[in-house]
Order: sequence, then structure tokens, then C-alpha cells
Amino acid sequence: MGNLPGPPRLPLAAVRNAVIERLKLNYAHGNLDEGELEARLSEATAAETNGELQLLVEDLPDIQEGAAATPSMSPTGVRLNQGTIRESGTLVAVMSGAVRKGLWRPPRKMRAVAFMGGVDLDFTQAEMPPGVTEITVFTLMGGVDIKVPPGLNVEMSGFPFMGGFEDHSEGMIDPSAPTLRVRGVAVMGGVEVRVPRRLRRAAGRSLRHHEADE
Repeated sequence: MGNLPGPPRLPLAAVRNAVIERLKLNYAHGNLDEGELEARLSEATAAETNGELQLLVEDLPDIQEGAAATPSMSPTGVRLNQGTIRESGTLVAVMSGAVRKGLWRPPRKMRAVAFMGGVDLDFTQAEMPPGVTEITVFTLMGGVDIKVPPGLNVEMSGFPFMGGFEDHSEGMIDPSAPTLRVRGVAVMGGVEVRVPRRLRRAAGRSLRHHEADE
């Protein structure tokens, strides 16, 4: 009796792409820190066999795109990170753009540097650490755009030189809610914090419905 055929062997490129995506999703969910992600991505790029690639993710959960455990919420409706909180992270754009958005877990302290480029930090779906999250920005002939959800406390301070700091958030709302503290230097550039218009409209509708029910 002949051997039964095994499952088809996936091409190396397909396995590599799947492993890289799994690493990114686990980083977004806080299962890897920045250094671990960079090291494993480097190994994934250099791997020559499917076995080598599988070893890079065998200790990580298989998270599906868009999947997330039901998040804990602050009293003002901001998602809370109740898992691992990274201490620091950096986003740099040099004559280019750098973006962080979607479902992710910001570290306790971040640095955002824009040199003749733009940094886009979107916290609208982020799971925020309880307490204060600090962002130190530096922009030279560039810009840092920070989107925040309704209900997130925001504190801003900075030194603009032929540039500007603009805070269009709701400011301090509830001391028990997470706080985003933005500070830094803008030289011939700008830093802006804002609540996206669609979220402002949604929050307004929710408030009106709540008042009508009372």
C-alpha cells in the first residue's frame, strides 16, 4: 500500500508573508516589544526554509486580522490596555512619512521625529495605558498629526519657532481617564492634535440619544 499524499507544501514566499503578518499582529496586541519585532522580522527576511520561518512564531498566538478581545473601557469610553505595556517607542520620518494606526498598544513614552516629512499617530482605535502616555515631538520643516478619540484627556505644551502647536482636542475631561501628554519643539513645522470629525459627530449623536432617554 503506497504512502498517502501529505498536505500541499506552501511556497516559501507565502509562508514568509504569513509569518511577517503574524509578527506584526502580535506586536500590535502587545505580545512582542519593538526590539523583538525587529529581530524576528530580520530573521524572517533571511530565512531559507519553511521550518525556519515556523520557529519564529511557534510561541505566538494566531491572531486574525481585526480580531481583538473585548477591550476594557475607561469611564469616558477610551479603550484600555490591561496587558503588557511597553516602556518606550520611536517613530521617525526623514523626507518621508511614518504612520501608526489601527488596533495597537502605545508604549508609555513615545518619540516622534519629523524632518522634512510627516508623522501620523492615530490613537482612535488604540488601547491606551492607564494614566499618562507621553509623546515627545521634534519637527523640522515637517509635521506631526495626532488623532485622538473623544474621551481621551490631552495636555499639550511646546516651543514653536516659525511653526506651531495646535490642540483641537477636548482637553482635560475626566481625571480617571487616560491622558495623552504632548510636548516638544517645532521648527518651521507644526504639531496638531484633533478628534476626527466623524468621531465628533458620532459622539454628539450618542450624547443626544442619551439625553433623550433620560
